[in-house]
Amino acid sequence: MKLFSNKSVFFILILAMMVLSGWFGYNAFISYKAYVDSQANTKGSVFVENIDEFINTLEEEELNSAIYFGSNGINNFNKLKQIRVEVDNTLNQLISKLQNLKDIK
Repeated sequence: MKLFSNKSVFFILILAMMVLSGWFGYNAFISYKAYVDSQANTKGSVFVENIDEFINTLEEEELNSAIYFGSNGINNFNKLKQIRVEVDNTLNQLISKLQNLKDIK
């Protein structure tokens, strides 16, 4: 036990423990930053998927509107009304998802 009673050895051991603690803390910080960056990328891809779904429904509505105006058929009008309701629902879902993403940040 005389080894630990020497002040210089004790100081070196404390210094080594502090260096190791700092090294582990730094690596934990770097790992956390990588985790946060990957979460941000995931949120971005979810945003793109939601926008893509909305744009697809808008394109379908545009196509059916063109068919209706070109053919003047009542059958096409009923289909067009149904698709417009779907577009409105998709828009409301997109807005709520964007609000959720905004609240998470």
